[in-house]
Amino acid sequence: MPPSESGGTRFAFHEAGHRLAGSVIRAAPDILDGVEIFFTALLIVVGLLTTWFAVYVVYRLYTD
Repeated sequence: MPPSESGGTRFAFHEAGHRLAGSVIRAAPDILDGVEIFFTALLIVVGLLTTWFAVYVVYRLYTD
């Protein structure tokens, strides 16, 4: 059977993509780590503020 009919080509491309995905070289890991920490902290702060605001709105709805 030709590879296009058996699915062998798609499997070969999938396997090649899987092998290449793990071998990506990071350009500047120390800078990237700092940026990653900053945005993770920012995400946590925004999540906490959103939760606080939602609880505050519910509190105000039930106390008024």
